[in-house]
Amino acid sequence: MKKENKVTVYADLNCPYCYALNERLVHLNAVQAVIWKPIEHAPDLHAHTFTKKDRQELVSEVDDVKAKAVDVALGLPNSRPNSRKANELLATIIRAHPDKAVNFRTAAYRALWQRSEDFSNPEILEQLLTSCGLPNLQVISSAKDDLSEWQCAWELGQFARKIPSLESNIGFKILGLPPIEQLKTFLLDGKTHITSFKDAACAASARYLIAVISDKQSDWQKPKLLEAISCCNYYTSVNEFLNSLSESSNVDLIVLNSLKQDPLATIRQLKNLTMTQYIPVVLLLNEVSEKIQIDAYRAGVAEVASSSTNEEILGHRIVRQLHFKRYTDKLYELAHIDVLTGLPNRREFDVSINREWKRRMREKGTLSILMIDVDGFKAYNDTYGHSKGDEVLRRLAEVINSCINRPTDLSARYGGDEFVLILPGTDTEGAKLVAEFIRTQIAVHNIKNISSPVCPYVTVSIGLAEANKTTKMSMEEFIAVADMALYKAKENGRDQIIVAD
Repeated sequence: MKKENKVTVYADLNCPYCYALNERLVHLNAVQAVIWKPIEHAPDLHAHTFTKKDRQELVSEVDDVKAKAVDVALGLPNSRPNSRKANELLATIIRAHPDKAVNFRTAAYRALWQRSEDFSNPEILEQLLTSCGLPNLQVISSAKDDLSEWQCAWELGQFARKIPSLESNIGFKILGLPPIEQLKTFLLDGKTHITSFKDAACAASARYLIAVISDKQSDWQKPKLLEAISCCNYYTSVNEFLNSLSESSNVDLIVLNSLKQDPLATIRQLKNLTMTQYIPVVLLLNEVSEKIQIDAYRAGVAEVASSSTNEEILGHRIVRQLHFKRYTDKLYELAHIDVLTGLPNRREFDVSINREWKRRMREKGTLSILMIDVDGFKAYNDTYGHSKGDEVLRRLAEVINSCINRPTDLSARYGGDEFVLILPGTDTEGAKLVAEFIRTQIAVHNIKNISSPVCPYVTVSIGLAEANKTTKMSMEEFIAVADMALYKAKENGRDQIIVAD
């Protein structure tokens, strides 16, 4: 007798490809042909830490699904919510009320992807539960165990950490959202070779990077829980690790493993350096006393553990620190990056100009800044609308940022329609070259502006100021001088560069 084909599906509620798959299963009346196992592909996502980059990724995915699944009704949510609570409830329903699992799953998907309702909101979740006849449902502990098991199976399996992932009961797989005809065939016989539609899939969050500083690489056995979500770089000393760092380094966590050198001194060294002070440090020792723990925490360590600590417990403690690091990174981005343009914001400019001003005074060097203002921008908004105005600001930000390439240079949004550039080690002549390059590059883009008082295209006015070893003014006066030069550029007819006296 032919064995019935059952397809296991690993999917997340906040993935539009998974939503489209569920809609197709409902349309094909094939929801009973699959075993649905919810997982989290982006555990660090939260609506209040939803960045411009996250938004761009969401828009791209929704547009792609609309193109690949024209049969599916799909809207663009305001953000991508965290799915943990909804997944826990779904897992509870799968275990305790299996006859209602499809209804809840479909209701949750449609709430987000058709009505832009945030199912991380407890009120929305309660409405969904009530609509399925399960008011006040509480998550059960065994459901959390199921989620953990499914998460590990997906992360450690041959799924390339993509969703949706489909696996037949005879081991064949499809990665990503398949065309509807191939989906039908797979549901019938499950006999397809490993097929990848990775361009029609959500990817898991980027792997965490762990720096392991250990006298011997073989001494560190990475917990299995970290295998699928992280990669490790190994160093035999803290100096070797520090020498490997650069401005673009993105280390998420440091493990100090039974070092011969004084671990407390090493921790203090790491916490006193700008590039490593915010990276969580996990200290592993052969023996751990209360005094050592207290001293280590005072020095700034995130976790202290014995080398004999249970592997799974250690894994969970490290995962907690990794999640916290990524969460704080997003908070930093929200605090220091302008959401509209993606450039550093006014707060980041203030920090950077203060740092570069002090460096100039210490080294008796040169520093220039450019204040840039969009000509007639209010009239542009009145003529074309604020959404078009936002688009212009984004395009100008890209142009301005592309005109600098030194790691020490900074372009930022100063406020409204004003931008600012910090050019360390640059005199007036060098800054004028940059300013003229920006002005001409904007002209090349020919952004139409019939309301402009200058010409029928978007233009900018630029004020320039230089500080050198003979400069007597304060930093605040320096910025004000550049702003006054910008004012003169606008007063003199706009679309020009004025150098401060």
